[in-house]
Amino acid sequence: MRPLARARGVWALLSACASNPAPAPDGARRDTSVDAVALDAADKPEAPSPPMDTLPPSDSSPPDRTFPDSTLPDTTLADSAGMDAPSLDREDGAGATDVPREPAAVCLPVCVGGRRCEGGRCVNAWAPMAGAGAPAPRSHAAVAWTGRELFVWGGQNVLELLHDGALYDPVANRWRPVARVGAPSARFRAVAAWTGSEVLVWGGRNLSEPLQDGARYDPVTDRWRPASAVGAPAPRTNGVGLWSGTELYVWGGLGAELEATGGRYDPVTDRWRALATTGAPSARTQCVGAWTGTELLVWGGSTGDGLVRDGGRYDPVMDRWRALSTEGAPAPRSAASVGWSGTELLVWGGYTSSADQFRDGGRYDPRTDRWRPLALEGAPSARGDAPAVFTGRALFVWGGLSSDRSTRPATVVRHDTGGLYDPVMDRWEPTEPLGAPSPRNEHALAWTGSEALVWGGAGTLMRLASGARFQP
Repeated sequence: MRPLARARGVWALLSACASNPAPAPDGARRDTSVDAVALDAADKPEAPSPPMDTLPPSDSSPPDRTFPDSTLPDTTLADSAGMDAPSLDREDGAGATDVPREPAAVCLPVCVGGRRCEGGRCVNAWAPMAGAGAPAPRSHAAVAWTGRELFVWGGQNVLELLHDGALYDPVANRWRPVARVGAPSARFRAVAAWTGSEVLVWGGRNLSEPLQDGARYDPVTDRWRPASAVGAPAPRTNGVGLWSGTELYVWGGLGAELEATGGRYDPVTDRWRALATTGAPSARTQCVGAWTGTELLVWGGSTGDGLVRDGGRYDPVMDRWRALSTEGAPAPRSAASVGWSGTELLVWGGYTSSADQFRDGGRYDPRTDRWRPLALEGAPSARGDAPAVFTGRALFVWGGLSSDRSTRPATVVRHDTGGLYDPVMDRWEPTEPLGAPSPRNEHALAWTGSEALVWGGAGTLMRLASGARFQP
């Protein structure tokens, strides 16, 4: 039947039913709702009634659109004819502008980490980063997010250290080089932080020794200038390096020996000050840390006597350390994934003392000085050396390294999987594997405010110069 003929037939049928409802043919649906029959026939346009054989069979399904029984509108007859039902909200009874829509599928349980619900399924998206203009393959690069671009500099290729880099703009999906003039010497595992106007790069290691110098890079002018080394901490790598909003904090790490010292650098005055040592945690490397907004937190890592599960909190106003509670803390570990949720320190994964890996973790609340465990269900497979960022709603962990001891000798496994941990729901969900970068560890990871950028790192056979953008 033509749509116009069907529409006219339905109008006529509705008009007749409004004044004198007639019994429906056997098997046909009877609609006696007020919305379907209480229309004023005088306000409707007159139309000749088509022959009855032009009406749809009583057992036919409404064309084009279907509704679950619980959501069928009262104007089913008009809707099934492919036309808008008249609105009872309008005085003239003219055609409605609000057409019932098929309800969106709901994701249950609710998607974590801000992931989108599409078709009843929690989804996220990977998109490749441009390869043209990207830096040479590398791992252990200095990385920072400037508010507009991903800064990648230095690092290690298989047989050489690098002292070049590039900036990646995710909006334009484009790389541009970082100036080499005035840049620090080649190094890997250096600390990097964005101050709001410059990237600070400090410390790290070259092929023969740890370093204690650094420089400041302005992405607007594409220029480097040196940072003072006067009063700087002893040379080191693998410690904690965090930006507080006004100062760069450096603590712990491995230099000529394990360090239990640190320093704070003010870029406005270009000056270093030492951190107090009284009450500080024991010397260690591969520990994790976070800035809470008022304190520096340090936890875990490897000491000369093995792995530890203790830590400390540093108050820069008082220049004083206090110990973290160990009650309920995760088992001793090194190279764990870490993030700050805004209220808690989140720690997950890492290496055991026997070179195995963890897939559990804990959350520390500095307000109560208490630890609680992270959920295990749905967590990624056990691994260490997996960078993490907090997205504002979830801890995003991706990549990393583990060992398969079912083979002899044990096989090193790099991962191309990850997870999102929502601390409010205390729940993990896996990241979408479709479009994810190839397996890697020691890669760059940064959060832009809307997506995570993964780039470079150590692949199965070589260093990498590829990456992708993850949109939770």
